[in-house]
Amino acid sequence: MTKLARPAGPGDPYRTLLEQPGRLVLDRCFLSELVYGPLHRGRSRLSWAQALDLAEAVTRRDGLFLHLTAPTHVIHACLRARDGSAPDPAELEELITAYHRVFQTVGAYAPVLTLDTAGDELSSAE
Repeated sequence: MTKLARPAGPGDPYRTLLEQPGRLVLDRCFLSELVYGPLHRGRSRLSWAQALDLAEAVTRRDGLFLHLTAPTHVIHACLRARDGSAPDPAELEELITAYHRVFQTVGAYAPVLTLDTAGDELSSAE
């Protein structure tokens, strides 16, 4: 009997990375899909179930998520200084709100350390 291969899913590249031994740092990774997918395409390519399964894989690695935050005006100024332009503050506010929701949800499944980059306060959503 021939065994059929499981079709590759949108979370597979991340799962492959998370299964590797050793230290690992991912910048935004699959969490960005949960933010930008709905805002730019009307839906995420990853389901919440897939994303939370990946978050649990991070926990199994003794990992955590680092959520860097700042007020909208600070992010806007940093982007303008870095890139010469920046999205409209209203668009940035949508992104900030979406990232907050994603990290709040993921925090129920994996440790999240939040750092306000405009201040000196650390908070943990463990």
